[in-house]
Amino acid sequence: MASQITATVFTKDNCKIPVSLEAAKQSWVICTMLEDLGYTEVETGSPIPVPTVDGKTMEKVVEWCEHHRNDPLVETKDDDYGLNSIRRKPGYEIVVPEWDAKFLKAIDDFMIKEILRAADFLEIPLLEEYAVKMIACRISGMSTQQMRDFFNVESDYTPEEEEQVKSVNSWVSSKVSSDPNAIWKLPASAFSLM
Repeated sequence: MASQITATVFTKDNCKIPVSLEAAKQSWVICTMLEDLGYTEVETGSPIPVPTVDGKTMEKVVEWCEHHRNDPLVETKDDDYGLNSIRRKPGYEIVVPEWDAKFLKAIDDFMIKEILRAADFLEIPLLEEYAVKMIACRISGMSTQQMRDFFNVESDYTPEEEEQVKSVNSWVSSKVSSDPNAIWKLPASAFSLM
């Protein structure tokens, strides 16, 4: 049996993490770097620098990629903002496969956000999509303050400004509480301060 050809990813905290060439192809960024560095199926060259991802996160990303190494690559397209997105039909609901759901559920809140950042940087569309779905599930039903804590975001408003926004838009919370999809049906004016 032929040995598996691997490349080495060099992270921002100087960790060297091996990844099979098949698994590395799940990332559009790494795949492009492999081509640019002249990697072949026979030999590998210099480590691939990934300056925005730490070693612990990269290990999880590589674990996910290794599990999906034989999966077909996902077709992407440029969206209205010039960003790559997965080609989906309107109304498509994201269904996270069982293995991916177990993998992501076992990861703590901090790490899943780091995996999402890494998947975005490395352009791993399915991992990014699944991580977003799992984060959405985790924050579903959270209060504004709980979401701020989850995402480590400080409020830009003074307490007085927050009360003003709540009083001006009090009808929003009653609509949303009776229909969980109501927030997506609200007019853009519902999100303004005044």
